[in-house]
Amino acid sequence: ERGAAALVELCRVSVDLWEEVAKTATEPFGFERHGLLSVYEKAASFDTAQAGIDLVVKSGVRAERWTADEVREREPAIVGKTVGGYFFPDDAHCEPYPAVVALAAEARAAGAKFVEGTEVFGISNNGSGPRMLRTTHGDISAERIVVATGPWSEQLGAMLGMRLPVIGAKGYSLVLPKATPHPKRSIYLIERKVAVNPHADALRIAGTLELVRNDFSINQRRVDVIVRGAKGMLNIGDAPVAREVWRGLRPCTPDGMPVIGQARGRGDVWLATGHQMAGLKTATGTGLLLAQLMTKEPPRFDPAPFRADRY
Repeated sequence: ERGAAALVELCRVSVDLWEEVAKTATEPFGFERHGLLSVYEKAASFDTAQAGIDLVVKSGVRAERWTADEVREREPAIVGKTVGGYFFPDDAHCEPYPAVVALAAEARAAGAKFVEGTEVFGISNNGSGPRMLRTTHGDISAERIVVATGPWSEQLGAMLGMRLPVIGAKGYSLVLPKATPHPKRSIYLIERKVAVNPHADALRIAGTLELVRNDFSINQRRVDVIVRGAKGMLNIGDAPVAREVWRGLRPCTPDGMPVIGQARGRGDVWLATGHQMAGLKTATGTGLLLAQLMTKEPPRFDPAPFRADRY
């Protein structure tokens, strides 16, 4: 329960911070705070979910239980059979790539330097001075290292003599033409395990969690499953053609919780990885928490459930 509460708070703080970034970004990235609707097709799963909803509500999340009629009335984009849904009014969505570009611009403005197209293949330490990162574009001296390399955290951790049980799980997202009618908000189709995000001129659908380590190949069967799942509940046409097909590796940990904090026995190494399917959503809150821990400021929320020394 403590872990769930901490994860909820991480998400809540992160969404608020994303909203701040959206207000100051020089280019918009589609941030909209219209809530999230989880849609159910089976009465048993709808009723069983109530216990979990009660838990997140206890942690401070606002949630509303909608009947099937309320779902159809308030979200006309749902055209398939439903028994009801849970609506989280404080949630938000954005366009991933422009959001990352906006964050990079904020970082550069704050003095950060990006060294792109550069691979770290070794890390040395003479025991006294800074570590030396061996890269494909020369050595880089580092007094402190933040391992925020997602599914590649295990490999980078090994270079530091650490065991980081982070494995890649492949997911897909597809950009389709707008639905008719177009969703008003983010939607999650529970039984179909398909996430839906509306954008101004397109519809993004996403899904699957395929444990593959570092396999980036596109499995067309998985893509087809996501499209069929969306077709069953949204009016996206009989044979929708994706404008874009994206795939990426989600960094997963054994207990499903991110790893945020100082590495055990290594005062110069910090970790921010293992966010699974919530990496974009929790990015800003993770950055805040890590910065507060590194500068010894009082953290805004409980960092203990994310501690890096639990492995």
